[in-house]
Amino acid sequence: MYGSDEIDLAGFVVGVVEKTLRLPRTEDMRAGDYLYGLPSSGIHSNGLSLARKVIAPENRSIRQLLLVPTRIYVNDAMKLCAGGEVTGAAHITGGGLQGNIQRVIPGHLQVKLSWDWPVPEIFTHISAAGVELSEMHAVFNMGIGFVFVVSGNSAGAFEDRAKNAGLKPLHIGRLEARRYHG
Repeated sequence: MYGSDEIDLAGFVVGVVEKTLRLPRTEDMRAGDYLYGLPSSGIHSNGLSLARKVIAPENRSIRQLLLVPTRIYVNDAMKLCAGGEVTGAAHITGGGLQGNIQRVIPGHLQVKLSWDWPVPEIFTHISAAGVELSEMHAVFNMGIGFVFVVSGNSAGAFEDRAKNAGLKPLHIGRLEARRYHG
């Protein structure tokens, strides 16, 4: 699968958490709860194969954007989860933004994103290379690397906690009741 001059490098982290602090707390999630996101540093590893396929090898300056290191969110997440306002958290990996958030919420709720935050330059180049916006939403983090579900009545406390920690999570959407079609 790999040529003699190619490598594949991967890493992972394993952690331990007290059972009472474990997320997600799906029983506490409601329609109207807020979604806050921490900006990504770029594409991370999400959809790298697709991005490499559509961005020409001779376009070295844009391909350099694919090499921006993945932001590590653990310290920021620990600070933001410390107060109990967070009922769910999602690291945005393969499967896009909406798909990764949907994994941590109960089936009777769905994700409603605003899609109005600043998007890193690399995504503009991928789109210009011909990748449809719907596919980009399904594959890439689109500028958001980590998402928190915060109960509607705790949003102020969460925002204060973020400000005191020197963090600026973006309000990127809400949870809403799933509409079933029968």
